[in-house]
Amino acid sequence: MIRINLLGSEKKKATRAVAAFGAGQRLTVMCSLIVGAAVAGIGWWYWSLGQEAAQVDTEIVAAQQEAARLRS
Repeated sequence: MIRINLLGSEKKKATRAVAAFGAGQRLTVMCSLIVGAAVAGIGWWYWSLGQEAAQVDTEIVAAQQEAARLRS
């Protein structure tokens, strides 16, 4: 059976979903993430240099002790 709507009620139009962030806010968030990643990368690099410097200092002390032992 075919149903016919004779009341002529208005059809609801499909609405576009509103983005949670505007274009400016998205750009700000992305730039903040990039800056945060850069700061984290530089921090890790600085920390690894400190670790490597401590290891080299330990090796220098050991080499100096070995040289002193061999001289005597």
